[in-house]
Amino acid sequence: MLDLLESRGVPIDRAALTRKFNFVVSPITTNLAEVKVPAEIARSITASAESRDWSCELSAIVVFPIIAGSTIYARPNFVTHKRSSKAYYVGKNIDFHQWQRARRPGRIKLTLENFNSSILTIPDRHLSSSSKGELLEFVAAAGAKATNAR
Repeated sequence: MLDLLESRGVPIDRAALTRKFNFVVSPITTNLAEVKVPAEIARSITASAESRDWSCELSAIVVFPIIAGSTIYARPNFVTHKRSSKAYYVGKNIDFHQWQRARRPGRIKLTLENFNSSILTIPDRHLSSSSKGELLEFVAAAGAKATNAR
């Protein structure tokens, strides 16, 4: 299936299949919500974890920033634990109008708040305080890198 998707132009991160930990972002959006910043920061977080050969209790955290006009699509925040894959799925809303008005620095700030909040939402029994602390450091470093990449 991956080969078929790749042949159709879908970018596939095959290294994700063998990494100890993946931080994945899958934005839920309505029209005109630019999502380059969250994707860039998520890639940077995973790269930091991979470069340090870092692992934790989970194999992945999938963050769903919800950037949607409430009159078009209203979705409450959610948290789902996938025991079989040792992953957590966290969806948190970002104010659509605030996102639309923000420029890159503002979007970086909103993304970092969303990612930090998502990590902190995961119960300690599934992601220890020390692992959360390390992940939050990766988030901060990715945010600084994105800010300097202007």
